[in-house]
Formats: sequence, structure tokens, C-alpha cells
Amino acid sequence: MVRTFISIDLPDNIKDDIYEIGKNLDTDGIKLVEHDNLHLTLKFTGEISQLKIDEIIQNLSKIRFKPFRLKIQGVGAFPTEKNARIVWIGAKGYILPLVDLIETELERLKFKRDEKFHPHITIARIKKQNSDIKNKIEKFLVDNHNLDIGSVLVDNFRLKKSILTGKGPTYETIKEFKME
Repeated sequence: MVRTFISIDLPDNIKDDIYEIGKNLDTDGIKLVEHDNLHLTLKFTGEISQLKIDEIIQNLSKIRFKPFRLKIQGVGAFPTEKNARIVWIGAKGYILPLVDLIETELERLKFKRDEKFHPHITIARIKKQNSDIKNKIEKFLVDNHNLDIGSVLVDNFRLKKSILTGKGPTYETIKEFKME
């Protein structure tokens, strides 16, 4: 079984900017996402077999989509800003129609549709809660409310696998799907 997800990878210059901003959260109890692991998840497909991977590749290969620009802007937290477990930077653009096509193809393979998709790039995971951490997150969200990193041209999406190691996850591309 392989742990998989579908994502948009980001260019290094955008990852550099995101990682630098995320360093403002670096403290005991908050785990920053490693520079190389920054990405925008379109769909988490979970632990699946090689057969299911092959089926996903076959179905996602049917998708036809034009390249588009994605704006990297804004910040937020899940599940709420007051009780953050994840801190993220937002992404805006013509992404929801692409996600809908991906969801439709995966529904044919009996994957459940995500009804509450919110485009974002996870930059930190909160490992423990205390007033200092809550204050740090609140300050970060206020200070970066109008954050605008820029835009990227999205001309592909990828099926990736997550390999869990003692130092955290590493991600490898299984298949890249080009847009035209």
C-alpha cells in the first residue's frame, strides 16, 4: 500500500518566499513544513494499492484543462484561527474547475468527493497548544493578513506518494499530468 495525493507543485522561488514567511512561526510546538515539501494538495487519496494507482492514472489522463495562473495570497488556519492545527497560505485562481474534474474522475473509482475543498499551501502544523503558541499564530495571521506572494503558471498536476521517514515525510512524483 502506498500513501498518495494529487497536488500542484510550486516553483522554487515561490517556495523560498513561502518558507521565509513560515519561519516567523518557528518555535517549539510548531512544526514547519520543509521547503521541498511545500505544495498545494488537490486531493488526498490515502493508502492505496498499485492497482488503484494504475486506475487513478488512467482516469486522470482523461482530464483536459488549460494552463492557468494561481495567485498565492492570504493566510489562515484550520480548523479555526482561534484553535489552529494547520496554518496555511491561500491560493486563488481558476483551480476549482480543475478540482471538480479530478473529483469526478476519482468518484468513478469510488473515492468520496471532498465537499469543502479550500485551496491552500500548508506551511505549519501545530503540535501543542498553549497561550504563547496561540498568541504567535494570532500575530502571524494579523501581520500577514494582506500577504501577496505573487502568481504562478499552473500547467500540470501530479499524483504523488508520501514516504514517511524518521525525519518526516518525503514526496515523490508517481505521474505528472500536463495541461494543454
